[in-house]
Amino acid sequence: MLLAIALAYAQSVSTVPAGARAVTVYVCERDCEPGWRALAAWSNTLRLPTMDFDQVAIAARDTRLDAYDAAMLPVRAGTVTEAQVAIAVAAAEACPYTLPNDDLVAIAFAGAAAAPETAQRSIWLERAATWSERRSYNLPKLPDAVLAEYLDLVAAPAKPTARVRVETDVPVASLFVDGRPVASLPAEIELSLGEHRLTVERPGRRTAWVGNLVLIGDLALRPELAGDDSNAALERIVLAALDDVPAPAAEVSTLTRWARDEGLEWVRFVSLAHRGNDEIIADPDPTRLSWRVRDVYLDVARGRLAASGPGTNAMIAAADVERFRIGAVAGYLQLAPRDHVTIDLAASYRLTPLLSADVRFGLAHSAQPYYLYEDWIDSSVYPVSVGARVSKAEGGPFVGAAALAVIPYAVGGELRAGWEFAPSFGMRVTVEARGGWTDHGGLAGVGVGVASRR
Repeated sequence: MLLAIALAYAQSVSTVPAGARAVTVYVCERDCEPGWRALAAWSNTLRLPTMDFDQVAIAARDTRLDAYDAAMLPVRAGTVTEAQVAIAVAAAEACPYTLPNDDLVAIAFAGAAAAPETAQRSIWLERAATWSERRSYNLPKLPDAVLAEYLDLVAAPAKPTARVRVETDVPVASLFVDGRPVASLPAEIELSLGEHRLTVERPGRRTAWVGNLVLIGDLALRPELAGDDSNAALERIVLAALDDVPAPAAEVSTLTRWARDEGLEWVRFVSLAHRGNDEIIADPDPTRLSWRVRDVYLDVARGRLAASGPGTNAMIAAADVERFRIGAVAGYLQLAPRDHVTIDLAASYRLTPLLSADVRFGLAHSAQPYYLYEDWIDSSVYPVSVGARVSKAEGGPFVGAAALAVIPYAVGGELRAGWEFAPSFGMRVTVEARGGWTDHGGLAGVGVGVASRR
């Protein structure tokens, strides 16, 4: 059972697999973990990529995180202008998530290094000292005068502090100050006077409230989280759609835009309950009841949520980017007693996550002709093989075995082993060695193959 659960979690994804045209998204209102475990185990069995709705909501709702990452590139590189610092500050203030403490301090150092005036530089260095809790930080390369001023600030007596009381309208939430976890709410904490970035998160690292404040004295805060979590609001709309409540056009458009950006054709939103349709998922935990599936499909081409869709089998076919391959293998073959140059057309069909069926038909050309019959003299023979291969979908080592007929010369079998590379999302490259036996003697060879993924 532990192995099954581990495989289930390994199958779950936080982003859409490259090339997949369909994905299953788990939507949950309460008691989420048992249902997620059951759905992930079921999805793993069927080879269906499964996502949690939070990941979809963040990607669909907030382009501000992408804007922030883009603005931070020059800051992290260490060469930044005053204008670029201003862009990074604006992106950080607009970003609705908890930002790492390292990033906040890096922005302050970048501002100090780029500031043309001593007074402005001192403001930035004071922020860096405050955000780093007046510790000597991982310092970037700074002008000597800037570095000396920062170290003086760090070594100066501690600034006055104020008490900050934070409580929320939800029972479970966590407080982060300047990117660092501080306390579970409600809580009363002591902070140094000056600028701070406070964020409140729900379980699952879902930022629900962000406050950029200048602390000048004691303060009481009560963020209203119930109505401010836009990701949760989008989730509630999908949960309502599972109960046949029409979703607002703007929200469907948001989901559709995300799905198109990911190259998807269908998204199946699934919630589990002890009521639902006839599709039943068994829980890996034998002490729990099986779950019934409630689902709604996003038809990306039409941009609408629908109660019916392509069904589980079609979703599997659309989600599996590794199901079928076709390509060619060129190489050398020593088939006693002759040497050959070979070219094979190869096709494979993945039966399970590790096992594929392989079929090959090729041409093997020798410098010496075969004299098999009075009316048949030719330098070429035609290998045909049918077999199986064990390999991982993501590439790496593989081994296989096949029955072989070299028309019209010999019959036998061969073993193949090699390595598979994935230089691009659409292609596979293999390097292989082969060896075996026929009724005319042994065979051995090497080859390089290229195949498309379907």
